[in-house]
Amino acid sequence: MQNIHLKKVHIGEEGILKVQMPAILKNSELEVLAIFQPATEEKMPRHQG
Repeated sequence: MQNIHLKKVHIGEEGILKVQMPAILKNSELEVLAIFQPATEEKMPRHQG
């Protein structure tokens, strides 16, 4: 398993995070785990479901 650590990324209006992977991984299948937290002390809005 390998890690990629991204600091202070911006999520645009469409809510999409784009991550460019190393070229060696082209045409392969991966299992991806995304763990996120706000970059500031502000609390994230809770999802109402």
